[in-house]
Amino acid sequence: MERMVQELDGGAAVVGWLKRAGVRNIFSVSGGPINPIYRACADLDLPLIHARHEAAACFMAEAASRVNGTPAAVAVTLGPGAANTVTPAMVSMMAGTPLIIIAAQAATGSFERGAGMSYEILPLVAGVTKWSARVLDVDRIPEYLDIAWRKMWSGRPGPVFLEIPSDVMSARLSHALASFEAPPAVARPGLSSEGAAALTAELSRSRRPLLLLGDEAFWDGSKDWQNVVERHHMPFATLRLARGQIDEYHPLWCGPGYSPCNATLRRALAEA
Repeated sequence: MERMVQELDGGAAVVGWLKRAGVRNIFSVSGGPINPIYRACADLDLPLIHARHEAAACFMAEAASRVNGTPAAVAVTLGPGAANTVTPAMVSMMAGTPLIIIAAQAATGSFERGAGMSYEILPLVAGVTKWSARVLDVDRIPEYLDIAWRKMWSGRPGPVFLEIPSDVMSARLSHALASFEAPPAVARPGLSSEGAAALTAELSRSRRPLLLLGDEAFWDGSKDWQNVVERHHMPFATLRLARGQIDEYHPLWCGPGYSPCNATLRRALAEA
């Protein structure tokens, strides 16, 4: 049960929004500018998992996202703390794993004044995330997180990065947490009715069809893949996050979907 929040600030906006989005916990390494997030985690009963290094916290969040199918969140301090998320963000980008990184920044009044640990981090993370931005108004934090959510899920999932200066993080919200809404559902890629009909017709004409299941099979959460392969008596291989979507003891499984280490798959691809 949520306890009474003593102060509705930027940290409460972050934590309140993450709870409504279904995030189960925040992985983090502490730092003064993100103290409002820590207070809000205690007030709003969102578990905080503390690590000894920001890269470790980010890798833990990325792994949790892969295991439970729910996007995970990371909160880190400014400068070197934010920079330490670059490598796990790149892994998340390459793996197609949804990940929300919240990073602190120096107060807006000290921009370009050499504040301790302050560094212009957004150009550094732009190449390893699907979207990165800085929010300068505490009341717009939920809006920016909504944008991050849509960017994270659109097309192939991946990491997003939101920077919040310390004075914005600690500023008082002008509206109640109860006014926050869960982020909008993002439409996942799919077949049109015409495309589905064309695929069905193509399968019916195929003599040796072969199914390769990739990451999207995991994020879409469909339970019908086994029915598909059995209905069409279709051999299949599974790649990365799709491993386990169908029992790998199934007689139609032809191994992991990585041809350099799977001679059976190479032969099946040549004959398909």
